[in-house]
Amino acid sequence: MGTWLKRNTSKKYVLNQEAQSMDQILEGLLDSGQPEGIKAAIINRICEQGVLPSHPNTTVRGVLEVASRWILYGTSSLQVSSGFKLLNSWGVPSAGSVFPAFFTPELVSRLLHSYDQGQGHVIAANVPLLIREGFRVMSRAGHSVYHGHTEAVQQYVANMVRSCQKGDRLTVRNVGLLLREFPECVPSIDAQVLDLCVAILEHLSQGALPQDPKLILKFIRHTDEIAGFLSALWASRSNSILETCLSDLFRLISRPWQCATAGDLSEENSNDEPAFCLAAVVQHIPVELANRVVKSVVTDSSISESSIECAVGQIVEWLKWPSARNIDLWLLCFLTELAAHKRLSLLVRITELNTEQVAENLMYPQLRKASFKVLSQMLLSFQHSPATFHKVSEHFSYRYNPVWIF
Repeated sequence: MGTWLKRNTSKKYVLNQEAQSMDQILEGLLDSGQPEGIKAAIINRICEQGVLPSHPNTTVRGVLEVASRWILYGTSSLQVSSGFKLLNSWGVPSAGSVFPAFFTPELVSRLLHSYDQGQGHVIAANVPLLIREGFRVMSRAGHSVYHGHTEAVQQYVANMVRSCQKGDRLTVRNVGLLLREFPECVPSIDAQVLDLCVAILEHLSQGALPQDPKLILKFIRHTDEIAGFLSALWASRSNSILETCLSDLFRLISRPWQCATAGDLSEENSNDEPAFCLAAVVQHIPVELANRVVKSVVTDSSISESSIECAVGQIVEWLKWPSARNIDLWLLCFLTELAAHKRLSLLVRITELNTEQVAENLMYPQLRKASFKVLSQMLLSFQHSPATFHKVSEHFSYRYNPVWIF
């Protein structure tokens, strides 16, 4: 292996080395005790050398393999970011020879499948980003993304989403980034698209908000991005997929076990938490379609009252989602339809169980408008008992200044 030298007349680092050992030099550099700035400068210098035509194929292949390992297993931001730089700077010039032999459909399948099987200590969120970068290299070199590569993604992407751990929003969000940039990778068969949509809904139904306040906003942003991607999938397909997804969403929120601790969103009780994050999906569902599904649910004798009770309780929780829209319309439709079809005992239970919680939302300005509409419907449209008024008055008595009328 050669040595790195610094010219007296330049701040650039140059290398006297045997070309075949470039991958060894890269690995040794990261393990060395050199300052991060020097490591970054040397890596940038190696990236610049990627355009030289004199590199043997074995050298190029070695650098590409090091780059992929750094992306998938890197232990520092320098290592991971350098992996992406190396893959691009050495991949594009070799896109007509070495890169296609390295970035094969088999590699794509292995990346997705190995993560699906939970093998190794891969940085899960970087798997779709590595695949995306490979597609970018092919595109920048003037090559279209090959059919075999897209087939591999189509085959395994839904399983990858399902295998993500609870709350691993970043990985699923990155899957969305891959499929948005390269729509050829979206499954072409409606059944496969539906399978992917259901996998995303199931993922969003799991996981709690992080306890670390610094991570909450990022978690919410990633969840909203995933919901936006799901909406794009629906827009590109027939309405039947959206209707099926909406039915599946009702199935997810009507699970009896989720009603046990509807107010507890802590990670310690994540097995019993409500499907809170599904609220991000609501704004992407047409209100007219949601109303039709609500009417169907209320009039379907095969759906138990406990399931409807759980579903409405979940939707009440959704009012707290920061970017929530149209959730009050869903609740108003449920309450109206229950009254219209004389399911009064169920309406009474739902009102008594949820009125106090809706009233508490009035404390927060961003929740006040939607919550007030729902609370008004609960209290004024079907006045079955003064008990619910008494519960609400207890909250108003010390949280709001009285208005004196003279």
